[in-house]
Amino acid sequence: MTTPYERVKLSRARTAKNFPLPSPLDCIRYAITELAEYDDAMLRAERTADKRNNDRTPDARAELGQAMYMLLSAAVQWRTAPKPYGTSQYSRLHLYGSSLSWLIGFTVSPTSSRFTAPLSEDGRIATGLTVSGAYAALCDLAACHGWEVGALVDETCATFERKHAEVML
Repeated sequence: MTTPYERVKLSRARTAKNFPLPSPLDCIRYAITELAEYDDAMLRAERTADKRNNDRTPDARAELGQAMYMLLSAAVQWRTAPKPYGTSQYSRLHLYGSSLSWLIGFTVSPTSSRFTAPLSEDGRIATGLTVSGAYAALCDLAACHGWEVGALVDETCATFERKHAEVML
């Protein structure tokens, strides 16, 4: 069975020519924007009476999958497969905040401009944050919706591959 980490690694290999891999820090920054787009989609679904630009129909599930894809794209470059912890029983809003906190923590570290610090076996970075902590929070967020992480990441990879993979003749 392929893990989400292995699936993203394969997807990045398949799309390397047409979908360049950003630096680990930029992958984290993209994960933050995708997570915010997830929240935007949730707000639109929950608050339909609000006056908003409704020219698009965002998909919260797809946005969360893209956040995971970008976090795992950073992990691929750090050569560490994150391990989710057990599913928590926190609310969706708590898990969203926790996910965002983990991801933002990467960007405000004193070493974030370089992001070349070696990782220990558990994925610990010099800043004391762990890739596994961020990944676990995203996995818990998916679980609170009943979304299976492996399927979510696989769908996201397949979407990017349809769009960016080199066609083999």
